[in-house]
Amino acid sequence: MVGVERIVPIIKVTDLHTALNFYCSVLGFDEDSHYRASPDGPDYVGVSLNGHQLHLSTFSGDGKGLATIMGSAGSVCSGPGWPYASVR
Repeated sequence: MVGVERIVPIIKVTDLHTALNFYCSVLGFDEDSHYRASPDGPDYVGVSLNGHQLHLSTFSGDGKGLATIMGSAGSVCSGPGWPYASVR
């Protein structure tokens, strides 16, 4: 049986500045990583608090359905769509 090492929710945001202000300034998360596809975006940002992670995304494909998550189970999982999954 494969053990899940972590599950990271990917939250679709439309205003990254407002989202980062809320998660970092209000709730106390730290910004861990920031990927910008071009000068005008879209952006993908990792934030964490006490070892818990969230990813904030302005990419159009993220946030489809009820939830989008990223999972990690070491090197045993691979294939189309891994490590991302959409829950519909």
